[in-house]
Amino acid sequence: MKSSEFLTQLSEQTYVPSYDTFANMPNVDMLFKTSRGSTYAHLNNGSTIRDRSGQNHVDTTTGQQGASTRTIYMTSDAFTRLGVQGTSPPMELVPDTPGKVKAISTEAYGPRPKGFQFVASQEYSLRPEVGLLPVELRGKKLMHVGTAITEVIPQSQYKPSGHKK
Repeated sequence: MKSSEFLTQLSEQTYVPSYDTFANMPNVDMLFKTSRGSTYAHLNNGSTIRDRSGQNHVDTTTGQQGASTRTIYMTSDAFTRLGVQGTSPPMELVPDTPGKVKAISTEAYGPRPKGFQFVASQEYSLRPEVGLLPVELRGKKLMHVGTAITEVIPQSQYKPSGHKK
């Protein structure tokens, strides 16, 4: 086999994230998968670790990512209403009332002072559920927003057996 053929075959192989990545990890209470194929371990302290899929991403980086400080779970509509993506000013997500989070500016934005709340607080959950988005935070800063959760498995019910699809 020529080296160019080998490189072509290698580039065509697709990395498939697996729950097995988390098989012997301590403090995992749930496992879940998102619509792009990434798998996550939800830890009993509320943080998550992601085994990233490169599927349908512009950046095709794959593999285990660093842990979040805390992960909350929101509907797509609730997350969109927070307005924390795109060209918005730097913001933090902070708890408001129980079960709700708000986005506040971390610096002045036009006539608005630092700490301005942009929109009404939005509901979130502390547990992964099918249909919700995992919103990974590092401190109060947004680290990553995953696509919709497609399955949730309690760690106690998962039997390592190679890649789970």
